[in-house]
Parts: sequence; C-alpha cells; structure tokens
Amino acid sequence: MAWSLSFGTPTTMSLALIRLLLPAATISRFINNSPVVAMFTSAVQDWCKRSGFNASKFLLPLSYASIMGGTCSLIGTSTNLIVDGLIRQSGFPGFDLFEIAAVGLPITFVGCVYLIL
Repeated sequence: MAWSLSFGTPTTMSLALIRLLLPAATISRFINNSPVVAMFTSAVQDWCKRSGFNASKFLLPLSYASIMGGTCSLIGTSTNLIVDGLIRQSGFPGFDLFEIAAVGLPITFVGCVYLIL
C-alpha cells in the first residue's frame, strides 16, 4: 500500500494553507526541512489538481513554513547544526536538541499566521 498525504478538501485558500503549513512546520521540527519540502511537493501538486487550487500559491509558503519549523530544533536546519558546531569549536557548550525552540516556536507561529493571512 502506497503512503500518501491527504489534506482533505478545503473550501478556501486560507483553510487550505492551514492544512498544509501546520503539518509541514511541525514535521520540520523533527527532521531536516529539505526532505520535508521534497516529501510534500508532489502531494501538494496532486492535491491542488484535485482541489482546483493553483499549486504555485502553495509551494513557496510550504518552503517557508518548513524553514520556520526547522528553527525550533537543532536538526531542523543545516544552519543550526553549523552554528552549534562553531559554538562548540569556540569552547562553549553547544545547544540541546530543542533548546532553541523558545525562539523558533514564536517565529514559526507568527510566520505561519502571516502566510495564511
């Protein structure tokens, strides 16, 4: 059985964005953001064909939500890993896995609300 993403059949663009951005941002907290975008891209294109939405209105917000979700953990973006490595090389203690979530969660929330509105 093939695994696929299903975002339902929203009636408005805002509801469609909510159904897309929240899972993308959430998953990006636990795995790197690039595979999240790769995993969602074809599903979004198929979903837009079925729903009658223009896929170009969803792909860039998908990327942004994934990047913002990645700011919530050390492994979410490669930039976080590089900064952690540089900090450790300088003799300071590095970050814990979700230590930067105190900054990343508000950024992700505000950013996703902005994209939806």
